[in-house]
Amino acid sequence: MLDGNAHGLAMVWGDVHGEKLDRSFYEKSLDFMASYPITKVVLHDLHDFSSRNHHNRESGHFLASMLGRTVREDLETTSQILVDMRNIMPDGDLIVVQSNHDDALKRWLDCNKYSPARDPINAVTYHKLNAAVYRDILNDEPERAILETALAELQLDSAMAVFLNLDQSCLVYGVEVGYHGHTGTNGSRGSPVQFSKLGAPMVTGHTHSPSLYGNVTTVGCCNLDQGYNVGLSSWDLCHAIIYPNGYTTLIKL
Repeated sequence: MLDGNAHGLAMVWGDVHGEKLDRSFYEKSLDFMASYPITKVVLHDLHDFSSRNHHNRESGHFLASMLGRTVREDLETTSQILVDMRNIMPDGDLIVVQSNHDDALKRWLDCNKYSPARDPINAVTYHKLNAAVYRDILNDEPERAILETALAELQLDSAMAVFLNLDQSCLVYGVEVGYHGHTGTNGSRGSPVQFSKLGAPMVTGHTHSPSLYGNVTTVGCCNLDQGYNVGLSSWDLCHAIIYPNGYTTLIKL
């Protein structure tokens, strides 16, 4: 796994946001995977955590729009995306980069204002996942990526994906792919322009606006309607390819 000398192309998907996927673009992207020698897939914001995201869960209007929808269902969607990709690429690497929407799931579990008693539809999932997190902490276990923990504890198929922790480096053909892009240097917000000053080839996500700054490539996203973006936009449906020689390119389908 994660053999940088292996042959084949690496595909870095635009931010997935699984529960909000543009299904037409998703199917085109899977067809692309099946048509080319893709042996590594890198995924940013694979999980959106739509139903209880901290930006919205205090809003009665938002909760009404999510009526009947559960966190487990969100995670089932995430699992199915991984399974879809593994079915196309039975060998090779599925790499999940820890992203800010993964952090939203973690924040939900660690929010002292959240009351599962007021959200019974998610109470079992909340307690089950928190029990796993606390068990790791109290047993002094190495921290696991929250999506890895969630899929394992809910017995959902992770399709043998590798889940990176925050700030965990991962090189594919000499290109750094382990950083989502939401965190920058010294606690600042990340940006492609900032990363381009580091002098290292990178492929990042987060902005939803595909770009090339020096040796930093930034992918787009997999849905242009996230429910909060309004007005003019630089967002685009766009992935990236990393070639075995370390060159990268953006692709629109």
